[in-house]
Amino acid sequence: MVIRTEREPSEDRLVESLRRAFDSSVMNFGSYNILFAVNSQARSTVPSSEAADPSPGRRTTQRHDLPLSADAICAFPHLLVGYRRTPAELVLCPLDLDLALTQQTLSPERTDAVVTAQQEGHVTEHPARPVPVCPLSVDLTNLAGLATTGQHAELTLSTGQLIALQIRPTWTFDQAPAVVLHQQRDVEDFYEFIDHFMDLMEGAEGFS
Repeated sequence: MVIRTEREPSEDRLVESLRRAFDSSVMNFGSYNILFAVNSQARSTVPSSEAADPSPGRRTTQRHDLPLSADAICAFPHLLVGYRRTPAELVLCPLDLDLALTQQTLSPERTDAVVTAQQEGHVTEHPARPVPVCPLSVDLTNLAGLATTGQHAELTLSTGQLIALQIRPTWTFDQAPAVVLHQQRDVEDFYEFIDHFMDLMEGAEGFS
């Protein structure tokens, strides 16, 4: 996530919590920018936010010749989306949102203590929901389709599964209404990456 010097302390702690969740799950985590997203295909309560404006256009790219791939986390509601241009790749990392929001209400010292205790298996006061251990890497070998419209990006995997990401510049959360997550610059950069990714897909063999 792009550093904002004007972040409130509570937002800073939330960003640190989100970054920690991603970094602990992904190898070479430093090469990815990340942003928070909701998989609207999953059945779950999602964060509240302002309604998205309709998009005047939609860009799609579809591929039909890819082999089967892992299904991983397609039904998980809250995701951290990592992306990098070289090599071009998306990483979808499942997120325990309740835990992340709990950590942002703590002092930095208390947050570090809770994380350490969780890693050692000692914390029971804020039990996390089951979260898949491995994130899902999406690249040209397992991405069958990609479409964007408004504040949504739809990924179709080679297995036929759909991940419909809500990508918004600002999020608020029912669990912590005083905390606002700002990611406008990240969203702008993400859509530039998506255009780059689509160009790579269209230039690859096997596209119709």
